[in-house]
Amino acid sequence: MSIGTLRFTGPWGHCLLVLGFAAFVGWYTADAYAASSKIKNLLLIGPVGLVAAVLCAVTLATQVPRLRIARSAEPAPREGTFRERWGVAAACAGLAAYVMLMPWIGFDVATALFVAAGMTLQGERRPWVSLPFGALVGALTTYAMETVLSVPVPSLVVG
Repeated sequence: MSIGTLRFTGPWGHCLLVLGFAAFVGWYTADAYAASSKIKNLLLIGPVGLVAAVLCAVTLATQVPRLRIARSAEPAPREGTFRERWGVAAACAGLAAYVMLMPWIGFDVATALFVAAGMTLQGERRPWVSLPFGALVGALTTYAMETVLSVPVPSLVVG
């Protein structure tokens, strides 16, 4: 990965992901302790949080020495397609939009749009394939959740 004239080599993404896991585990454990510091509440959360923190620390200890930053004379040329450069960020933004829009447009429509957008992001260029498939997934998932699982979901079309 390059930013300007800096080139980052090594497992930077993996280390940042492990740091994110460690931050979440720390937050969750602290929140559980703040909610109730009784042993009954922390009997499972405490040990699992400790094991997860140790695993994150061991992973970081083995990977941090492999991280490298080098400065080059000129910026690296932009390579790759949109999906290769921005696919993960676009998928994360799509997931956030899916969750935030669900109460307003319904679970069924949000799921249909999310599936169709995900298919497009992964390379499907035929809207007559991605849109009906997204609609089918949205309708079947909503129907299954409401009838089979008896879980009420906000729905705009199905139900």
